[in-house]
Amino acid sequence: MAEKSEKSRKNSEELMKAIMEALPVRSLASVSGLAEAVGASWGTTRRYLSIMIWLQAQPSIIVTRYGRRELFKREPARRSKKEEGRHE
Repeated sequence: MAEKSEKSRKNSEELMKAIMEALPVRSLASVSGLAEAVGASWGTTRRYLSIMIWLQAQPSIIVTRYGRRELFKREPARRSKKEEGRHE
C-alpha cells in the first residue's frame, strides 16, 4: 500500500481558496511566492490566478431558488465608461 505524501493534492476549490487567502492586501506577491505559500507548482498557480482574474471581470451570476432547485442567470453586462459616453 502506498504511503500518503505530506503534501496532499488540493482540489480546484481548495486551491482557489488558498490562493485568495495567500494574496496580500497591502503588498504584492509573485506567482512563485504564491505557489510556495499554497503548495502548488508555478504553472498551476498561474493558471488558477488567470481563471480567477477572468472571472472577476465577468458579470455576476445570479442564483434564484425555485422550490428545491437553484436556477442561474448572469446579470446584464456592465457598460464601460467609454460606452456610457456614446449616444447612438
